[in-house]
Amino acid sequence: MLFLLRMSLLALALVAAPSAEGVETEPAPASSPVRVHDHTALSFNVPDGPRAAAQRAAEASRNLNAIIDENVPGAVTVLMGHSAASVQVDARQMFRLVPQDALAAGESDLGEYAQQVQASLDSFLTKERRRAQLQRAVLSVSLVVFVGLLAYFFLRLVHRWTRAWEKRLLQVSGARHQRWLGLGLSSERSRGVILVLLAAARFFVSGAVVYVFLLVSLSLFERTEAWRNQLASWVTLPLLALGARLLHGVPNVILMVVLFAVVQGGWRSLSLVFERAAVGEARLPGVRQNTVVPLRLLARAGLIVAALLLIPLVTGYEGDLFTRVGFLLLGGLALGLVPLLATVCVGTYVLIRQEYALGEWVSLRTPGGHELSGEVTQVDFLHLRLVPEEGGEVRIPHLIALWSPVVHLPGAKRLVLSFEIPLLARAPAMALETLRTSANEVLKKNGLLPAAEVRLAEVTPLTARFELRPGEARDSLRSELLLALSAALAEPLPDAPLERAP
Repeated sequence: MLFLLRMSLLALALVAAPSAEGVETEPAPASSPVRVHDHTALSFNVPDGPRAAAQRAAEASRNLNAIIDENVPGAVTVLMGHSAASVQVDARQMFRLVPQDALAAGESDLGEYAQQVQASLDSFLTKERRRAQLQRAVLSVSLVVFVGLLAYFFLRLVHRWTRAWEKRLLQVSGARHQRWLGLGLSSERSRGVILVLLAAARFFVSGAVVYVFLLVSLSLFERTEAWRNQLASWVTLPLLALGARLLHGVPNVILMVVLFAVVQGGWRSLSLVFERAAVGEARLPGVRQNTVVPLRLLARAGLIVAALLLIPLVTGYEGDLFTRVGFLLLGGLALGLVPLLATVCVGTYVLIRQEYALGEWVSLRTPGGHELSGEVTQVDFLHLRLVPEEGGEVRIPHLIALWSPVVHLPGAKRLVLSFEIPLLARAPAMALETLRTSANEVLKKNGLLPAAEVRLAEVTPLTARFELRPGEARDSLRSELLLALSAALAEPLPDAPLERAP
């Protein structure tokens, strides 16, 4: 009976118990991660009112990515409200937390959960900022290298282009060069001017490229932005100041143009009057005809001085007469120094480019139209020293090379000296030996090999002409050789010994 009772109770319990297969369990809520550059900062598991967890995670991801991309500094702060906690970075709201977030995370207090999120997010943003800073540094260095390569190849292209034009200018003949340029200058002058302009353009472009490269490089790093601003101010401030002065000086420029037109008209009038008086077509009262030319020069100089004294009045300068005269003297001194400074600039360019080599022979045309060729003995900032074929020394200012091309001769000419000796003064054989001995002594004294060649070129009934080739001697030793040989030939011959009769 007891057994039957127990079996009945067990049957009733099985009948009364709900079936496990009929009960539906509620699925766990889906997690929506907040990602910053493929790294998960936190996750939302519950909605916030009508906003689903995925929508909350997407909005928080956008806000945090903006903080990293814009490099916004600041720590994570939490502002507690009545029913929610606002998470902010640099006064920017990132997202907010609700009590359901704390319950989903196993916390009953929203404040404690918000503090945990603050600490975790602060550590996460510190790591992300370091990672982003490292990426920006690598990208900046790569951009510096790329811009440097671009600048290098551009400079190579500019140098190659200007060198090609210089070579083309030097190879074109004179008449063809003038037609090709279409300028009013002669071919020699235009060639020299254009060569200098090409060199100046190459220098200016190189400086501009280096300046732009430095600006771009310094702009890519936060620590060098102050240097970038200073470097930019060195160029922009002078240009802005110059523009402001030009803008304020437009009326003065107009008055200066009018003054220039008046001076030009007066110059032409004076030239016309004095030229007619010089040829006798007109007469000036109280002026003799032989004094017309000097008076014309004085009149032109007086016109220039008067124009210079009127410039302060035109430009609005307030000052006494002595101050104006002082400015006039300073202006004259500055104008006088212009050729000197231009010569120094060209000489510096010649020395840097090593246009001339000591000992080479060059040929050029002087402003008077005389062809001059000689050996280069010295090159300085002002002059080019040549020893011509006929001897002596000539100093050629570097400015002449701008108007007349310098031709570098293919090889050095060999020095040849010629002497005519009366036959009554010395026998040809003795004169030959005397010339050779004296020339070798001069060569040895100057550190050259004593290898002078002397030959008898011509014999007449009264004289004998000799040609002397002093080995490696240049024209710079011509004067010294002439003096030494003349002195040796002027020495009296030794008396012959007397023979005793047997």
